[in-house]
Parts: sequence; structure tokens; C-alpha cells
Amino acid sequence: MYGDGGSMMGSGIYSEDYTGFFYCRPCDDEFELDGTTDDWKSTAYAECPRCKSELEKDISNEGPDEYDRADEAWKDRD
Repeated sequence: MYGDGGSMMGSGIYSEDYTGFFYCRPCDDEFELDGTTDDWKSTAYAECPRCKSELEKDISNEGPDEYDRADEAWKDRD
């Protein structure tokens, strides 16, 4: 049994692919990269193509993507 009553949140099982712009402080440059989110979809991670640093981006205030909006519209039809 899981410590919080059965949730696997935090294990990475609910992470999703993410594409966006990430700023690399060591390179002082911004890159459009493919990465992944955390389980809560509040932070995205990618690797800098130049210096290989792990980049982190707060995405908690970004709006839902098209898939989420379509899913919500479908739910509202009932």
C-alpha cells in the first residue's frame, strides 16, 4: 500500500511531454526544447543542448492545453 492511501503522485507516472522555451542561466540563452512535466504539471524539465544543464521552468500559471480544453468541453455536454 502507498503511504498516502494509494496515490502514485510524485512517482513520475503522471508526467507528460512538454515543449516550450527554457532559459539556461549558465549559457545566458533561451532554447525551445522538448521536455517533461512533473506529476502535477506545475514544473517542466529539459536538458540544455549546449551545456547539458538540467533546466526547470514553472508552468503552473500556463493555461490548459488544447487536449484539456476539449476534454472539459466534452464533460460539460452531459
